[in-house]
Amino acid sequence: MINLPLLKKLALILSWGIFSYFISSNIADTDLIQKGLFILFVCAGLWMTEIVPLPVTALLVPVIAYFMGILSPKE
Repeated sequence: MINLPLLKKLALILSWGIFSYFISSNIADTDLIQKGLFILFVCAGLWMTEIVPLPVTALLVPVIAYFMGILSPKE
């Protein structure tokens, strides 16, 4: 996956994000659990495909959680 052009990588990340959204919204019924599953699926997909390096993926988890309203700035 590392040798793909940038446009294909971005398209793959976007399509995986949309797919993760639909999967997480169909699995859980509460909003907070849907958001948590979305973060889990997105980061797991980025980690498994290695489009984004693992340390960057690990740092994305609290950042995405903050912007989705799961974590506060103090946490």
